[in-house]
Amino acid sequence: MTGIAASTFAGCLERVQRKQVGVSSIQSSLALREVKFSSRVPVPDA
Repeated sequence: MTGIAASTFAGCLERVQRKQVGVSSIQSSLALREVKFSSRVPVPDA
């Protein structure tokens, strides 16, 4: 799953950021972590 997100992020950089006037290079860092699936909705204490 993280490979998909990383490739989507890279694609976004190529499509949007690199086309901006004056942008000659981009350095970025992206860290993803797995989020535990839960069907429960958190309800604050009343």
